[in-house]
Amino acid sequence: MRLLIDRAIAPVVATRLRGLRRDAVSVAELGPDAPSEDAAVLEFAAGEGRLLVTHNAADVLPLLAAREEGPGAILVSAVRYPRTPLCVDRVVRALDAAHGDVPDEVLEHAGVHWLEPPAGCPFWPPPAKG
Repeated sequence: MRLLIDRAIAPVVATRLRGLRRDAVSVAELGPDAPSEDAAVLEFAAGEGRLLVTHNAADVLPLLAAREEGPGAILVSAVRYPRTPLCVDRVVRALDAAHGDVPDEVLEHAGVHWLEPPAGCPFWPPPAKG
């Protein structure tokens, strides 16, 4: 599974995934010529055979709906995985655990996969109240 980490997610996520021997690159690492518009980022990811990992479901879902072929996206919930430095480890662990669990439909037919915490994860689900 090859990943392109969107700008909304810390570039260190890609660095840490590579440390775990995962094929990941961040848009922020691509330099000044990196695509910036959502459609261009998605096209770049597809051209590289990478799944786009993004918090930006609202803009990416319609773009994926218009496509039939090529890699899709892994959507990261900003509620489950807030955009904070403390959440980087959670995102890395969940993406590492998702390796191999993403359905072929997402990999080949511009599908969508929501990132879920790995089994036995200590931070999800939240403790029951009451």
